Amino acid sequence: AANPYRIKCIEDLVAFSKYVGSDSGETHLAGKYVILTKDLDFNSIFSYANYNAKYSYNQGNNAYIPNENSTTTIKELCTTGEGFIPIGSPGKAFRGDFNGQNHEIKNIYIKRTGNIGFFFDTFTGAVLRNLSISGNITSTNGGAAGIVYQARGKSITNCINKARVEGKNNVAGIYAAGDSAPPITRCGNEGEIISHSGTTAAGILVGRANVNKCYNKGKVTNEGGTTRSASGIAGGASGSGTVNNCYNTGDITSATGASGSMICWSTVTVKNCYNTGTISGRATLNYQDGVARY
Repeated sequence: AANPYRIKCIEDLVAFSKYVGSDSGETHLAGKYVILTKDLDFNSIFSYANYNAKYSYNQGNNAYIPNENSTTTIKELCTTGEGFIPIGSPGKAFRGDFNGQNHEIKNIYIKRTGNIGFFFDTFTGAVLRNLSISGNITSTNGGAAGIVYQARGKSITNCINKARVEGKNNVAGIYAAGDSAPPITRCGNEGEIISHSGTTAAGILVGRANVNKCYNKGKVTNEGGTTRSASGIAGGASGSGTVNNCYNTGDITSATGASGSMICWSTVTVKNCYNTGTISGRATLNYQDGVARY
């Protein structure tokens, strides 16, 4: 913790993504600390060590790598086409402690197939904290999340999504994989959340977890059919879990399905929460001061 890996520029972030996705990176970074030393803006030349540096896509490593013979720059690769490569991949998860130190990663651009997020996956012992994300994150045929698509780590704390997050499956501001997530505390969503045909769209998470002191201010929309839902905080979960001390002020809409201010299609316990947003859909459920009102 006293001597963490430091991310100081976009190139460092790209290298971090490549390393986590490598055969040795997942295990080597287990229990290690990574910090973000300043705000990074993908659209600003001042956030790059050398925005004109030539990089190319390496399919074998699923990574951007320096290549003097390439015709594309690192800035072009990260802001056009498929954009930034998410941190981690199926079978290769981040297992360390990522501390954004209350900095923001601005104007992130991801437009890819499959399930995506800024982090794709975190695993045993992983901690994500003190980070904000803004920009656009889009899956053309899968699920999407602002902070981390799939989280099986220790905790997610003080993370804010401001990005527009869009997909065709489960979509959420913080976490979207649909199964159990680690405790989520003091997190918020301020970006627009859109699911075109997936089961659930939610401000904070699709799945179940202990959620405390979180909020949603973004518009959440599910454009799917009659079994598709939208919720301000959590959706698409059964079994144990809690939503405590949370609020929603965003407009929640399911085109033909159900909508909930705090939860929807979920059996988790809700306490000490309130809503001021407009809730619309085939059926609506509003939690106000811990009381469910249809």
